[in-house]
Amino acid sequence: MMGFAKQFLVEPNTHEIPLGFDRRRTLLADLEYSLSASDVVVLLVDHTPFKSMDLGLLSGKQLVDTRGTWT
Repeated sequence: MMGFAKQFLVEPNTHEIPLGFDRRRTLLADLEYSLSASDVVVLLVDHTPFKSMDLGLLSGKQLVDTRGTWT
């Protein structure tokens, strides 16, 4: 997907990678680990953990916020 070597999927409401994701490059992971290991962060849903997180964890990251949660 999009040429990234690895992508982290953070979805608090599921325990498995949905169909359509490249399972060789996608890891279902927790929020803190994913943020520490990522350069680009894309927010597609506005679940409570994303709204209540420490925004300092986003420092230095390239952000795409489709929900307006972090802006």
